[in-house]
Amino acid sequence: MAFSLHTDIRHLHSHKQKRRSAASMAVAAEMDLLEPRCRLSSISLVEGVGGYAGTVDTWIDGGKSDNNFGSSSLLEIDGDSGVEQTLLRFDEIFGNGAGQIVPGSAIQSATLEINVCNAGDDPNLHRVLTNWTEADTWNSLDGGLQIGSDVAALPDTSVQDSTGTVSIDVTTSLQLWSNDPASNLGWAFLPTGNNGVRFDSSEAGTVSDRPRLSVIHTVGGPPPANFAPVALDDSDATSTGIAVTVSVLSNDTDVDGDTLLID
Repeated sequence: MAFSLHTDIRHLHSHKQKRRSAASMAVAAEMDLLEPRCRLSSISLVEGVGGYAGTVDTWIDGGKSDNNFGSSSLLEIDGDSGVEQTLLRFDEIFGNGAGQIVPGSAIQSATLEINVCNAGDDPNLHRVLTNWTEADTWNSLDGGLQIGSDVAALPDTSVQDSTGTVSIDVTTSLQLWSNDPASNLGWAFLPTGNNGVRFDSSEAGTVSDRPRLSVIHTVGGPPPANFAPVALDDSDATSTGIAVTVSVLSNDTDVDGDTLLID
């Protein structure tokens, strides 16, 4: 004689629940006490896109020490006899307004994209430590930017340049500036050789060629929703005297990815 086994999972709904380990629950409780739960948001800044008008950039030339290049469509870096250094900054990143990063936010990632027209020796990217404007020249900056005083002693990165779009990880800079927004004085691209590099500035005629800063960061918000699992009925068949094992959780799912258990 054969029997059909059917389990109505509705009777198990009150027992089937998502579980976390005691340790993870304790950590979560402590985190909730220390700070509000957060979610991720992102911004993407390009001069002239979405009303953004905060890009500041120029280059200075030791061979043309009184010349100003703040309106140039190209930015230049070169280490030959007339040293060329480039300055780039995105203003109005931090604040409490729409499209801004709240000061103190955790920066998950930050990428600077530039469009390189002429590739050469990979320049170093340093955080700037001194105030500057697009009107500055080599002489107004007292003979160019000095490593350790005008810019950070160590570069954030070496820019591995090639013709076309080049992506630069600037997460470290953005986190430091998030912690202290007043310290956002931008970056300096400094030469490492005599083979010069040129890339499009924020004045480039083609908008997509202008420097772009993309940032993913945390923002305060309510805890993410914790959805109930989806539990389905289970069934199997057996004969007299033969036991069967039914895996009652195998056809159940949880959208949050949490582990399902039965009490």
